[in-house]
Amino acid sequence: MFVPVFLLSQLSVAVAADLPLESSNYDVRITGGVAEIELEQVFSNTSEEFIEAVYTFPLDGGAAVDDMTIEVGNREIVGVIKEREAARKAYDNARKEGRTAALTEQERANVFTQSVANIPPGEAIRVRLHAVQPIERVDGQYELVIPLVVGPRFSPVQSVEDAAAITPPVSGGDTGVSVNIDVTVDMGMPIDSMASPTHDDRMVVGKGRTRASVDDVRPNSDFVLRWALDPEEPVAMALSQDEHVMVRFEAPDAPERDEVIPRELIWVIDTSGSQEGLPLDMAKAAMIEAFAGMTADDHFGLVQFANTMSRFSSDLVPATEGNIDSAIDWVDGLRAGGGTSMIGGVYGALDIPENPERERYVVFLTDGLIGNERQVLAAIADNLGAARLFTFGLGNGTNRWLLEEMAIEGGGRSTFVTLDESPEETVARFMEGISKPVLSDISIDWGDWDVEMAHPEHMADLMAGQPLEVVARVSSGTGPIRVVGRLAGKPFEELIEVGSVEGTGLGSLWARTHVASLERQQHWGEREDIKAEILKTALDYRLLTRYTSFVAIDRRIVNPSGDSRRVDQPSELPEGMNYETSVSRTYTPPGDPLLTVDAPENSRSVIAVYPWGEAIEMEWDDRRLRWFDRFLVPRDVPDGDIEIIVFIYHADGSVSRRVVPMVVDSEADEFNAWIQHRGGKTVLTVIAEEPLRTIQAQPVGRPSLRTSVNVILDREDEYRLVLPGEWDEVEMVVTDRAMNTRVQRVNR
Repeated sequence: MFVPVFLLSQLSVAVAADLPLESSNYDVRITGGVAEIELEQVFSNTSEEFIEAVYTFPLDGGAAVDDMTIEVGNREIVGVIKEREAARKAYDNARKEGRTAALTEQERANVFTQSVANIPPGEAIRVRLHAVQPIERVDGQYELVIPLVVGPRFSPVQSVEDAAAITPPVSGGDTGVSVNIDVTVDMGMPIDSMASPTHDDRMVVGKGRTRASVDDVRPNSDFVLRWALDPEEPVAMALSQDEHVMVRFEAPDAPERDEVIPRELIWVIDTSGSQEGLPLDMAKAAMIEAFAGMTADDHFGLVQFANTMSRFSSDLVPATEGNIDSAIDWVDGLRAGGGTSMIGGVYGALDIPENPERERYVVFLTDGLIGNERQVLAAIADNLGAARLFTFGLGNGTNRWLLEEMAIEGGGRSTFVTLDESPEETVARFMEGISKPVLSDISIDWGDWDVEMAHPEHMADLMAGQPLEVVARVSSGTGPIRVVGRLAGKPFEELIEVGSVEGTGLGSLWARTHVASLERQQHWGEREDIKAEILKTALDYRLLTRYTSFVAIDRRIVNPSGDSRRVDQPSELPEGMNYETSVSRTYTPPGDPLLTVDAPENSRSVIAVYPWGEAIEMEWDDRRLRWFDRFLVPRDVPDGDIEIIVFIYHADGSVSRRVVPMVVDSEADEFNAWIQHRGGKTVLTVIAEEPLRTIQAQPVGRPSLRTSVNVILDREDEYRLVLPGEWDEVEMVVTDRAMNTRVQRVNR
């Protein structure tokens, strides 16, 4: 017996007419620096049986969800906040008893699950959530972000136990969900401009630019709205509300430093499958601009990560014309494909020895769509050293929460570039910003305010235009607040008057910020004392967290049998992302082949019949909500296409049949390669006989000069790698798409 690697292609294509989610409607009211959002999700049952609808959806990572209600017929039922396990138990009992019920759970700070039980045939249930989130102010503009899509995430199985909860099924096309967003803005001053980099062609802006709306758009791109006030707009504000105060301050601009500070710039580029196409093209364009912004005193390094990590060079190199030309060739040769092992990129960047005489900046270009966020954040906290870490989120469906948290841990800044924006302009502003002095030694002088607890507790240095937001719980106070620090080596002070605002949103924002601060102490594992403090805060403030959930239950029994069909609402693929490379997972790595089947949990049995005559009863996976079987392929089965027949024996006695295609591929095919010397470099040409995954090459005995390319997405059969220097013997490691590997030496 042997274990070959195989291809499994099971596309998750949904038919819009069969899906329960009809629409998502956002009513947003912005006052000062706070947005109050009411999200209404309408679930309709067009079938002839009772259904349970399950939907994974996003919210902003800084949003505080503090209320939930459901509308059943003419009745409104107010949700109750409970410990997560107690809420789930109450919901499950109601579902089995035949009552209409809804459960809202948090999976990540920006990923949530909505479950609605016992939706009667031909009827609709409305779920309403109330959330509060801060409005960002960066580079002179205010920004509202409404996430609309949960992009498919790469999750290393061994480190992400809840991978299924953050990986909803993905539709291959339009799910038919209608998204409607209405935003009203009251900043207390006239608005000078208002635009959306994501939905400008669909957006209607009202008179005076105090209102903007989009109707009937697809949930495949986050909605971003930006506006600016008249030129005399303030760069700082403070608001008080119900024993809570929020201070927002933007670091002022400053002239470039007189002295030249040697810098180290380490750029970390995501080349996983989700980057195929426009996202990787944007990353490459950003890098060209970054090279142009370097000075002769800079040193730089390049790191790419997908399934594995590789570097442009083993150490940092000076920003000479020759090194930059070689780096441009290296970047141009990057190809997208495979999983997103971001942890490899973190270690690849932070393991490079530091030079205490230079300032180090580490910059990630990625969409952040992974499941093991805490592992990545812990690695940054443990290994950052004196470096500052920045993130650039590329695309319309990025994991903003992770990228913002990475920048917080790294003392840097997160920036997001949508598909319709220029990455070159963004990187140019970044390169200009790091050439200027930062605002350092920042502290808040609260004056006459009696502060019980404020977040963040410790202020990081700020680049020009970088915002600082502090939320505090106070017992009393009046008068102004001061921000003090040092700018370009000189004392700096900003006096901020405090205004009052109606409502209770600041309390929810403080609680959310407090929970986020506590969660950062759990990157290395859960602590009972921290969990208890989060739970107390959440229950006191009626806040949705990963330890608390909202549950609403109708008293009436509408489905006496309690039998219902579960329907998982698929997400759409983020705009600009390739379905095949991001979702279908065409090839799997070596190991026991895994067959999974999406069938109802209450099926009597699911049988897999393999072409070599073996029939296996599959098992149910409670964590991933799928039927599965791990199997071995007999040695005498030849490489090539095979089909596995799957029989599903349903609870009602019916039987359905499916065919799962696979490709058995147990050997690495040979390849042809030759060496040429050009302009002091070694050009290696490779011709492959079958689709490849990666190509690595190094001069024999010189591992520090190793270069690699990830070519999983290419349909070409010829590739070129460039090595610095002229070499007559090169060692190559070529891996095909089934992860079969061949090592071969090439002589000139």
